[in-house]
Amino acid sequence: MDSAGLVTAIGEGMATITAASEGVSAASNITVKPFVVPVATARSKPIGDTVRVEGIVLSSPNTFGDNTLHLSDTSAAIRGTGISASVFVGDSVRLAGLLGLVSGQPVIESAGVTKLGTSMVPDPASPLS
Repeated sequence: MDSAGLVTAIGEGMATITAASEGVSAASNITVKPFVVPVATARSKPIGDTVRVEGIVLSSPNTFGDNTLHLSDTSAAIRGTGISASVFVGDSVRLAGLLGLVSGQPVIESAGVTKLGTSMVPDPASPLS
């Protein structure tokens, strides 16, 4: 907490804040959650911005042998690079990292991965005619 009483979160989780003055105190529990945006929003952010997205893994990091994965939510899909976590197709995950550009496409670089659960893999899109 700074001198003006502003509390700044340094990470995700739960915290109890207690304030005291002249022998009287009060406490409050707070939950800090990460700011997550839809994949389509993350893809449109400026290169170099930090982004957090959640979605379903479409290809695991070892699929192409390059430590990348592809993730989809209901808005779009994106590639995460530099993945060291053990996640698999169908896992529900949160990716956090810097937005970069590879071959003209937005990617989340050196993405940190948090596994949230396991889901059904979405059906592939129908081909355009």
